[in-house]
Amino acid sequence: MQQIRINLVMRSIIFIIFIFSTSLVSLAQVKTSNNDLRVMREIFSLTDLSEKKPKVYTLMTSSSGGFNMIIQVGNKQSEKWKVDSDHAQALDDRFADDFINMKYIMTPNDKIKCGEKYSLNLRGEDQNICPHENNKVKKIRELIAYLNMKIK
Repeated sequence: MQQIRINLVMRSIIFIIFIFSTSLVSLAQVKTSNNDLRVMREIFSLTDLSEKKPKVYTLMTSSSGGFNMIIQVGNKQSEKWKVDSDHAQALDDRFADDFINMKYIMTPNDKIKCGEKYSLNLRGEDQNICPHENNKVKKIRELIAYLNMKIK
């Protein structure tokens, strides 16, 4: 009789553990993957506001590792090129070097307000270049010439 009771208690304990563990497993949901390979992420952008229609140069990357250089004039995308990883790395290196040099090494804008001539964005960090910042404007023009040379 004692053996039967112990057997019943053991089965009850095992049954309770089984129910408890399956309820915990059902609570843990599996995350779904949202890696849409068409989604593009911006690496850098340079906006030329000196013309009537702003011209934007943007290097984008996809989650699959592809790179695109996009030139947008006004609100319309005018040109788009696929760029191999070596060229994308060269473009990114040059842009990052110039961005950091202009933001942290060259003299900053002394005036609080200015009519911005160029706007740069490097991985979420923004910088605006004013028309009176001659050294920076010259550097930007060289960068635009470099971008045009590398993508065409």
